[in-house]
Amino acid sequence: MSSAKILVYGPETGHHRIYLFFHGFRHDSGNRYIYFGKEKRCEKLARKCENKGMKAKYINEFTDRSANYRKIFFDNNRPYLFGLYICAYCGRLLPEDKVTVDHIYPVKIAQENPTIRKKLERKGYSSINDPRNLVCACSSCNERKSANTNGWIWKAKIGKNYFIWHIRKIIKFLICLVLIYLLLYALNCFGLIEVQLPSPEIIRSGRAVHLHLPSL
Repeated sequence: MSSAKILVYGPETGHHRIYLFFHGFRHDSGNRYIYFGKEKRCEKLARKCENKGMKAKYINEFTDRSANYRKIFFDNNRPYLFGLYICAYCGRLLPEDKVTVDHIYPVKIAQENPTIRKKLERKGYSSINDPRNLVCACSSCNERKSANTNGWIWKAKIGKNYFIWHIRKIIKFLICLVLIYLLLYALNCFGLIEVQLPSPEIIRSGRAVHLHLPSL
């Protein structure tokens, strides 16, 4: 897979067609020629083209934030619930206009770290704006994460799976039930209230729990 490209344009390209084709450029349109290749090769060719008087634009798919990355995210991700999206970091529900689309592997880190770029390429990412590298985030989480990677990458990869939040909500609900049961048990032990704690048979039958407040 190519990780970078060069766009060469300008009137001078007409005088260097043979040079461009010899180095692997293909004609795009008019005086525009394009080359796909590895980073170092692209950087070197871009400098050579500029030295020959041509205008060269070096584009690295793993370091440049695209202008339509928000559209890429929404085209590849459905809402979590009732048209709302969920922050991959804290679980906050957000309407579409409040969603901050975050790059799991930050653009700044990809620009500064060739190892990250190679890692993304090995994983099959098409660019830093690949749908797999984009998650929903609330503004506060996005600000706190910024260009940090420690712990945030795994949190995003886990949090972007909606079923994780379903499981978390079920676990929280069960914890609340256990805490209520323990509270009633403690109050019953101290004689503050009389609680007919349900036995397994009562729970299966669905009968109600009776509370008896002591007379003052």
